Amino acid sequence: GLGQGALALTARGGEWARSTPVPLGLARADLEVSPSLDLRVRSFTATAMGSRFEARGSLGGPPGWTPDLALSARLALGDLAAFGAPRMGGAVTASGRLWGRPEAVSLETDVEGSGLRVAGWPIERARAKLAYQRAGPASAAWTLDLLSGRAEGDAHLRGSAVQGRLRITDLDVAG
Repeated sequence: GLGQGALALTARGGEWARSTPVPLGLARADLEVSPSLDLRVRSFTATAMGSRFEARGSLGGPPGWTPDLALSARLALGDLAAFGAPRMGGAVTASGRLWGRPEAVSLETDVEGSGLRVAGWPIERARAKLAYQRAGPASAAWTLDLLSGRAEGDAHLRGSAVQGRLRITDLDVAG
């Protein structure tokens, strides 16, 4: 009947048309529709270049969509060159949550990686916690183990104002 059942969607690749095109791989979603027309994402998986993205949870339903999704990703840092980033190597994993009404959506995620290279610099281990609120501030806190030392910092963005701190200890640049 109307408003109940499952829906399986598959896209077999394509291209994100930009100045540097981004090849898209397989995307698959398994959705469930409730009698009140709420949508639940049983699973969503998409690939682009060497990266993979996953989500599951509720999207809510009409008239007030209120997503509450668990997110995870494996991001190949080399893929970021398509967006103008410096040369990088390795991969990071991320897990987090996206929730709230579209006009006030929030995102929190933890990011980790090891054996990374950014613009030629080796990073033994990286950890970051990112937070974004559409109706409020965005923030990031990170720790990088590199060059036998550590760099720790945080940044907060409100409107167009950025405030941050960086602490560097025991770096060996003579190496």
